[in-house]
Amino acid sequence: DFCTGSYDFAPVDGDFELEQFDTEVTHDQAEMIPLMRAAKAATERRGADFKLFASPWSPPAWLKAPNPIQPTRPTITFPGNRSMLGSAKPMGLSRDAKALRAWAKYFGKFADAYKAQNLSLWGFTVQNEPEFSAPWEACRWNASDTAAFVAEHLGPELKTTHPELLLFVFDHNRDHMVAWGDEIYGGPAAKYVDGLAFHWYAGGLLRDLDGAVAHYAVDTAAAKFPSAKLLPSEGCNCPGIRDSDLLRAERYAHDILRVLKSGAVGWVDWNLLLDHTGGPNHLGNDCDAPIHAANKAGTEVSVQSYYDVIGHFSKHAPPGSRRVRTDVRGAYAAAASSTAASATVGLELTLWPCEGPDGFPTPRQSWRVQDDTTFLELVDATKADDPWHVYCVSDVNDPNLETLALASCEWGKEHNGTATGRFALPASGQIVETKSDLCLQFAP
Repeated sequence: DFCTGSYDFAPVDGDFELEQFDTEVTHDQAEMIPLMRAAKAATERRGADFKLFASPWSPPAWLKAPNPIQPTRPTITFPGNRSMLGSAKPMGLSRDAKALRAWAKYFGKFADAYKAQNLSLWGFTVQNEPEFSAPWEACRWNASDTAAFVAEHLGPELKTTHPELLLFVFDHNRDHMVAWGDEIYGGPAAKYVDGLAFHWYAGGLLRDLDGAVAHYAVDTAAAKFPSAKLLPSEGCNCPGIRDSDLLRAERYAHDILRVLKSGAVGWVDWNLLLDHTGGPNHLGNDCDAPIHAANKAGTEVSVQSYYDVIGHFSKHAPPGSRRVRTDVRGAYAAAASSTAASATVGLELTLWPCEGPDGFPTPRQSWRVQDDTTFLELVDATKADDPWHVYCVSDVNDPNLETLALASCEWGKEHNGTATGRFALPASGQIVETKSDLCLQFAP
């Protein structure tokens, strides 16, 4: 979607052998390839290895399945509302064997074309955001169809034509990455797959929580699939540009620290450079970037604080670095009685080393059971006069995150405890959520 319009390199309907494939990758010649060559040259001048991977948003429209929903914008459309915009469900690609073979072959053709431009690829992901029928370029897949496509078509194709390339699956919000890993690594596709790519989002939450939740999923994936390379393939601050927003910079730093702790092999920003509006984006999905044009003409740029965050990790954790030990703990100048917790609805809860001196817990670890409601409240004295910013523990595991999270205490009071847990601390020593009669424990 971050382009001025849809494009592909095999536009001829019915060309299943891809004889008309644009081997010159003409669309990319004007701006994209020169920029990649410049980045490669700069990387190699430092003695580093330039890694370039490709992720498809959509196959050519003529290879896709008929879609009952019309495209949201004027675009090249084949019969059955087949366009690069949007996707049929549960699978956006046609299930015809000729289409499956052609799409697998397309990956190899694309790698050949870029190699001819002196830009050899490092790897592919099978599909960007396969669980989302986005209004922009998209192609829906589920884990089982992806596994079959990799095992029967894409894996053998790349193994034969480009055995040097890595192949990553999933490439979507990390709260679902373990389920995809179970499917992929539990069958014949596993021998062709090098890892799981994932985005820093967790579906259905506030955008200010992007990068702040579902780290448990990365931990679980690292434990369950030890041979898999875990690639954070998209982080991005959306919507729009917010100059000098330190929260956005802090989220980048915290997420990079956290996923590296879990064993991630890198970290990828979606858009390092955008225009003055957070585009160009032909579907209006404008976002922020570490560097953006400061005016419409593009004669000046603004460099944001999270550009320095990326630079810091790039400098001090170069390729080949290995994590040997981590110990991340909070340090506060004052106790919870005078320090804001900076919490919000949706933040997941976890077990963590105890912080603060005896009797003075830090604001992240200060709790009380409310006498009138039996809600388990996060104590934040700075919000005492603002009831809608007082947070309590939810009553059930979030279905996406599979963890407890913060909920609004006030919402729970006004809706008879809806979404808010009621807790007791009996003599047994267990912390019991009394509505469900379940006890608090660490995740297995």
